[in-house]
Amino acid sequence: MGKSQNPFWVSLRPLRLTASKFGAILNVYLKKRNTGVPSQPLLKSLYEPPNLDEAKGTQWGKEHETVAFQKFCKNYTKDVSATGICFTHVVT
Repeated sequence: MGKSQNPFWVSLRPLRLTASKFGAILNVYLKKRNTGVPSQPLLKSLYEPPNLDEAKGTQWGKEHETVAFQKFCKNYTKDVSATGICFTHVVT
């Protein structure tokens, strides 16, 4: 089962802070005319993530994922297996 078909992954996806979202948030505080107030579209993107099933890049990735796995395994002589969701705990 790919992650996009995994109900647990789908439920966690809205909670993810992606690099693009982090950049948009940081930009709010780095602008010269800083109001410190995020725009409504930014807030909406954080609380209501778009449907990835409709994104062209996501569709392309789903269609080519199997071939990518096969080529990676062949080119790097590595075995790839589906692992599901991985969590990393950082100890400070």
